[in-house]
Amino acid sequence: LVSLDVLGLAVVSDDEKGLEMAFSSVEGEEEDMKSEMHRCFDMKEGGWNAEKKMWCLPLSVEVGGEHRCVGVMGLRCDLYSEKESDRLLLELVTGYVAIVVYHVVELMAQKVRDVELAQDEARRVVREENQLHVQNMVLDNCLSTIKHETIYYPNRIKQIVDRLQVGMEKEEEVRQVETIAELIAYYKDI
Repeated sequence: LVSLDVLGLAVVSDDEKGLEMAFSSVEGEEEDMKSEMHRCFDMKEGGWNAEKKMWCLPLSVEVGGEHRCVGVMGLRCDLYSEKESDRLLLELVTGYVAIVVYHVVELMAQKVRDVELAQDEARRVVREENQLHVQNMVLDNCLSTIKHETIYYPNRIKQIVDRLQVGMEKEEEVRQVETIAELIAYYKDI
């Protein structure tokens, strides 16, 4: 219903903290539109610029009881119509585009952030699981060593005592008692 030469769309970018713009024309022909769209976004009001032959309309949506400007739609056309129906049509289309932009850009960006948080949480859980696995291996090694030590030394002491009961030479008996004393002292240290 409205003949357009150039259509421009500027959307608020969370990453850049500015406006991301796209145009339906060849690169470089829309510098006038860029400045006009920035002005429209900053002032949160639009309208017809007869000198530049363009409409700039803020993309506003009502979210949680407050109005948010999510971007700007710019239209360049040679013919300006003062008909109320054309202006209402543009405002209706702009309102629809604002809702679409909000849902696609804003809500999808939130979903992407939620996915990134979930991935970070999954990586954290895997890291903690790996740390727990290493700790369990160290603990298992320690327990195995303690088990070996607590079984070996009492068994060795028992073997020496059994040999002492059978009887042996005095010098050998003294050496075995010294060995038992050393084993008992080491076992107490463990």
